[in-house]
Amino acid sequence: KAKKIALTACMRKLLTIINALVKRNEKWDATRHLSTVSVG
Repeated sequence: KAKKIALTACMRKLLTIINALVKRNEKWDATRHLSTVSVG
């Protein structure tokens, strides 16, 4: 169950980023968005 929760959280974060990009008509900038990702 913990894996599903983590996967859902990641998908939600990605969808939130994509939604913001579409609303603002911006292109993906990995340096901007991936800097907030932490592993561990």
